[in-house]
Amino acid sequence: MGSRRRTSSRWTQRLGDGWRELRRTPVRFAFHLAVARLITQWRSLLTIVAGTILAASIGALVPLYTTAVAQVGMTQRLDDQPARDVHVQASISLRAAEWADRGGLEQQAAGATALAEGLIRQDLGAIEGWVDRIVVHNETEAMGLSLVPESGTDLQPLIGIRTHLAYYDGWTEQVRVVDGRLPEAEPVGVDVEGVIGLNVANEINLEPGTVFVLDQGMDQRGSTGGGHATSRPITLRITGVVAPIDELDPYWMEPSPLRLLDRQSGAGLWDYEFVFLTGREAVFRAATGFLPDTPTKIGWRVLLAHDNLPFSRINVARDALRTLDRNMRFTFKESVAPAISDPSANTQRQDLAFNYYTRLIDYDTIRRDRDDGILLAYHNEVELLDAPFGLLLLQVGALVLFFLMVTAALVRRSERREIAMLQSRGAWDSQIVLLRGIEALLICILAVIIAPFLSQMLLTALGPMVANTEEFPLPLTANVFGFAALAAAVTFLALLGTLRSVLRLPLVLAGGAATRSEHQHWWQRYYLDAILAVVGLGALWLLVRRGSPLSDVNLGGQQADPLMLMAPALLFLALGSLALRFFPIIAGVVARGAAAGRGLLSALATWQLSREPVHYGRITFLLALAIGIGWFATSFRATVSNSHEDQAKYAVGTDIRLVERDTSLNANRARPASYFAGQDGIAAASTAYRVPNANLSTGLASDLRGTILAIDPDTFGDTLYWRSDLGAIYTPRAPGDPPNLPEPGYELPVLPDRVGVWARFEITGGFGTAQAFRADVTRMVQRTELGLRLRDANGAWIVVPLEPVEIEYLRQGTDAPGLEARAFVTSGWVYCEADISALAYAPQGPVRLVSLFWQYRSPTARGESGMRLTLADMTLVDAVGNVTPYEVFAGNEWEFLYDRGATATGSATAGGSLVGDRDDALVIRWDQQAQRSTVGVLLNYPDLGPIDAVVSRRMQEENGLTYGLNAAPFTLLNIAGSNLRFQAVQVTDYYPSLFNRAPSDADPKGNSFMVVDVRELMYRLNRRPSVAIYPDEVWLRLDSSVNERSQSEVSDVTGSLNGAEQGGVVILSDVTLADELDKLRTNPLGLGLLGLMYLAFIMALVLSVVGLLTYAGLTAQSRRTEFGVLRALGLSSLRVVGGLALEQVFVMGIGVVLGAVLGWVLASEVVPTLALGATGESVIPPFVMRIEVQRFAEYGLMMLVVLLLVLSSSLLLVRQLSLARTLRLGEE
Repeated sequence: MGSRRRTSSRWTQRLGDGWRELRRTPVRFAFHLAVARLITQWRSLLTIVAGTILAASIGALVPLYTTAVAQVGMTQRLDDQPARDVHVQASISLRAAEWADRGGLEQQAAGATALAEGLIRQDLGAIEGWVDRIVVHNETEAMGLSLVPESGTDLQPLIGIRTHLAYYDGWTEQVRVVDGRLPEAEPVGVDVEGVIGLNVANEINLEPGTVFVLDQGMDQRGSTGGGHATSRPITLRITGVVAPIDELDPYWMEPSPLRLLDRQSGAGLWDYEFVFLTGREAVFRAATGFLPDTPTKIGWRVLLAHDNLPFSRINVARDALRTLDRNMRFTFKESVAPAISDPSANTQRQDLAFNYYTRLIDYDTIRRDRDDGILLAYHNEVELLDAPFGLLLLQVGALVLFFLMVTAALVRRSERREIAMLQSRGAWDSQIVLLRGIEALLICILAVIIAPFLSQMLLTALGPMVANTEEFPLPLTANVFGFAALAAAVTFLALLGTLRSVLRLPLVLAGGAATRSEHQHWWQRYYLDAILAVVGLGALWLLVRRGSPLSDVNLGGQQADPLMLMAPALLFLALGSLALRFFPIIAGVVARGAAAGRGLLSALATWQLSREPVHYGRITFLLALAIGIGWFATSFRATVSNSHEDQAKYAVGTDIRLVERDTSLNANRARPASYFAGQDGIAAASTAYRVPNANLSTGLASDLRGTILAIDPDTFGDTLYWRSDLGAIYTPRAPGDPPNLPEPGYELPVLPDRVGVWARFEITGGFGTAQAFRADVTRMVQRTELGLRLRDANGAWIVVPLEPVEIEYLRQGTDAPGLEARAFVTSGWVYCEADISALAYAPQGPVRLVSLFWQYRSPTARGESGMRLTLADMTLVDAVGNVTPYEVFAGNEWEFLYDRGATATGSATAGGSLVGDRDDALVIRWDQQAQRSTVGVLLNYPDLGPIDAVVSRRMQEENGLTYGLNAAPFTLLNIAGSNLRFQAVQVTDYYPSLFNRAPSDADPKGNSFMVVDVRELMYRLNRRPSVAIYPDEVWLRLDSSVNERSQSEVSDVTGSLNGAEQGGVVILSDVTLADELDKLRTNPLGLGLLGLMYLAFIMALVLSVVGLLTYAGLTAQSRRTEFGVLRALGLSSLRVVGGLALEQVFVMGIGVVLGAVLGWVLASEVVPTLALGATGESVIPPFVMRIEVQRFAEYGLMMLVVLLLVLSSSLLLVRQLSLARTLRLGEE
C-alpha cells in the first residue's frame, strides 16, 4: 500500500514536470520516431489501425447510409405519387377582347410566359438541375360540337359532348400518329385542324376526316343560342388520331393534353369532355377571331427532375415552391397586364383567374404555417427513423469504442517492457504521451482519409441489396468526412487513455513478463458503471412506460428523445460492467475448486484467470457486448420482418379482398360465397359490406370517424388470418345462428314484363280557411319521378322507373252547341308503367313487390306542405300481353318512409273510400322542407329492434356505451343514408382490417370500428324505398396450390375471377396480401432500417471475431516464457494448449451467457417500443419478439471456428518454442 501511495505521488509530480519538459521535446524528432515505429512494428499495431479505420468508417457510414436510404426513398415516394401532385402547374385566363388595344392576346400571352419562366428559373433555380422543362400551354373555353354531314346542310349536334382547342409545347414530338396526319397551320376549307387521342376515338367513335362545328353557345342538350354574343362557330377537321409515345412521362400528367372526361371524372353535366390538339397559332386565331369574350387559359407546367433534388435540401425546395407561389400570385392574381409589371401603367387592375397547383407543398388556407404537402410528410417520416437508426448506431458505436480500448490495452500490455525501458533511460511521461499521441494521430488521420471510401465501397456492394434498388446514391460530401473525423477524434482520445495504466506502473513491475493485473477497471473503482446503470434503467423505465422513443414538441409533431435512444447503449455498457464485477469472484472460486482437484490443466487455466481478472474481463466484456448487440439487432430485424407480414395480414385480413359490381344490375354486388368455393385456387370465401368513414358518435356535437364492417359469421372465420395473442374474434352472432328476418313485400302472382299503376297528384288550395285538394297533372308528369322496387328469387333488387303513359280525360257538357257544349278535361289520373323487360337484368321468379317511391321537385326552394299522392289499381302484364289486376293497395300495411334529399314527413292510408272513383287505392300525404326530396312507401317491411354489434374500445369509451346482452341501444346517423339503432354485445381492441387508434398529429380524427351481421344490416339499409344495397366485398382464402405471397400468382387468380360467368360481374378494386407485403417490404426506409440491423449484426460478429483473435494472439505472444517453463517442466504441447483452451472456453462461455442475457432482456423491453408506423403512430398489430435462430447458429459456428483457429495457432507457437532462448535471462 505504501508503494502504491509513493507511486501515485511520483505520478503527480512527474505529470506536473511533464508539461514543462514537453516544451523542450523536439516534435520533429518525436514525429520521426513515431513514423519509424509504425513502419517497423506494423504487425503489433495492425489491430489498432484496423479498429481505428473501422471506427471512422462507422462514423462515415452514418451520413452516407441514412442520406442514401432517405434519397432513394424520396425518389421512389415521388415516383409513386400521381404526376400532377409532384410537379407544378400554374395558369391565368385572358379574354382577347380586353387586350385588343394593347398588342393583342398573343403578345400578352408571350409577355406572361416570359414573366412566369423568369420567376420559375429564379425561385426554383436554387436547386441545380431540379427544373427539367417548362411546358407552356394555351387552351380555349369549352364548346359544344355538331357534326357536319357529308350531304345536306343540317348540323347534327353531339348531345352531351364538348371540347377544347389546345396547344402544348412540343406535343408533336410526344405523340405517335395512329391514324391520319398532324394538322396544318393554314388549313383549307375549315377554320382549324386538330387531332384527338386514341381514347377519344375509341370511346366516342370519331375518325380522321370528320368535320365539326364548335359552338361556345351550345348546351349539353344540343340547344344553341347561349354563350357570348360575340362568339362565332368554328369549323374544325379531325386530321389524325394520336397516342402518347411514353404514357409515364410527366408531360401527360392530369389534366392530360389528350384527356377524356366523363361525368364521374370531371365533365360535370356533360357526358364527355375532350381536347383537340392543334397549333399555337390556331388556338390564338380561334380565341381572337371567334371567341373574343371567352377566357383563354395560358398555363405553365413545370416538370421537375426529382433525381436532382437532394434529400438534405427538402426544406430549401419547400421554401422555393412557396416563394414561387407568392411571387406568381403577386404578379398574376390581380395584374394590370400580364406583360406589364408597373402598376402605374393602369389604375384598373384585372383578375386574371390565377391558379397554382402542386402537392409537394400544401399550406392550409387558414393556418398558413401548416404544410400538409408530400415533401414535409416524407421528411417527417424519415425523422421518425432517427429513433431506431440512432439507437442501433449508438450501440454499435459503443461496441467499436470498447473494442478499440480492449485492443489498445492488449497492445499496451505487450508494450509495457518497451515503455519501462524508455522511462528507465530518463524519458518523461509527457514525452511518451507525445510519441504515442503522434502515433495515434497519424493512425487517425489515415483512418479519416480511408474510411469514407471504405464505407462507400461497402455500401455500394450492400446498398442495392438492402434497399432493393439499383440506384443507391453515395456522394462523399464534407459531412461524411466530418463524421469520420469526429469518430476518429473519439478514437484518438480512447487510444491515449489506455496509456494511463501503463505509465503509472512502477518500473520494477512494468518490466515483468507475468505481472499480476488489477482486479477492477478504473471506471469500476469510481462506480461509473453503477451510475450509468441507474441512468439507463431510469431511461428504460420511461421508454417502456411511454411506449415510444418519440416525444411531442411544442410546435406539434414528434422527435426522438436522446435519453430514450441512449438507454439501451447505456445499459449494455453498465449492466455488462456490473456483471463483470463478479468475474474475479467467479474466477477465484473456480480456481480454488480446480486446485482442490487432481487435474493439472484446469488448475493452471483457472489460476491464470484469477491472477489477471481485468485482462480476461476485457475480452469477456467485449464478447458480451458484441453478442448482446448482435442479439438485439437480429431480434429487431426478425421482429420487424415478421411484423411486416403481421401488418399485411391484419390490414387485409385474408389473402384477397375484392369489391365487385354487377353491371346488369348497375350496382355494387358480390357473387355469393358458394360461387367462389368451386373456383381453382380458392379454399374459402365470405361476403361482407363495408361503410368507410362513418360517424360512430352517438352525440350530435362530436365526430368519431370509423368503419362499419358487416360480415357473415357462418363463413367469415374460414377466410381469416389472425394472431392468437390479439384475443378472440368476436362475431355479432354465433356461426350457424342466422337472424330471424321476415321476408319483405308480397309475392306477385305472375312474373311480369310490365307493371302499371294509376297515380294522382294533388295540392291543397281554396279560398279563406276552407282548404281542398285539387289535382295537378303538370306536377305529376313534369315534377314527379315515380318508381317501384321488386325483389326476385335470387335476392336481386329490381328498381324500375314508372314512366307516364296515359293521362285520363273526362267528358263534360252536352252534344248541343253553345257554352255548355261537350269538352274533355283531365281527371288528374295518370297511368304510369314500369318496363321490366327493358332491363339488362332478367328477374328470376317468384318476384315480390316491396316498395314504391317518387322524387318530387317543388317549384320553390322552400319546399311545400299539404301534398297528396294517390296510387291505385296496379296491373301486371306478362310477356304475351296478358293483363292481371293486382289488388295490393287496400287492406295491406303500407308505411311512409323518407328516403333522401330534403327532409320530409308524411303518412300512408290504404283504402278506396278516400278516393271514391277507384276501389284499390293508397293515399299518401307529406310535407317537404326544401325543393327536392325522395320519399316512398314500404309494403310489409317491418322495422326490427337494434342490430347486435361488436364495437371498438375507443367507440365504447368515447360514447359511454354499455355492452352485453342487456345493454342499452344507441343510434347512429346517416349510415349509408339511414339512421340505425344498434346494441353493443362485445368490445374489442383489434379486428381484421379494422383499426382502433386515438387522434394524433398524423391522423387528427383517429380511427374506430364496429362489426355487425351483414344480413341484419342489409335488411335495415334496404328499408329506404328506392335503394338497392348488397354485400359487395368478398374475402378469399387461397389454397395450397397458390402462393399467397406471389403477386403474379395472386394476380392470375383475380384475373380469372374478373368478369367470369354469372353475367357481367367485374372487380372494381382488390386488396391482396401479396401487394400489401410487397409495399411494406420494398419501402426503402423500411429496407434501410432492416439493412442497418443486418450491418449491426455483421459488425458485432466481425468485432467479436477480430477481438478474440487479437486477444488470443497477443496473449499467447506475451506468455511465451510461461509456455516455455511449462514445457521445461515436462508438459507436452497438447497439454499446454489444452490449458489455454480451457481459458478460452471459460472466457467465451461467460461472454456468451452474459451477452445473450443482456441482448434478450433489452430486446424484449426496447424492441416493442420501436413499433412505429410511417407517421409515428403505433404499428398494428403490436410487435411480437422474434429470434433469428439461424443467425445465432451461424454465429456459434463462426466462434467455434475462431476457437479452433486460435488453438491451432497456439499449438504451432508452443511447438516452435526454443526453450533455451525463451528461458534465457532477459528474453521475452
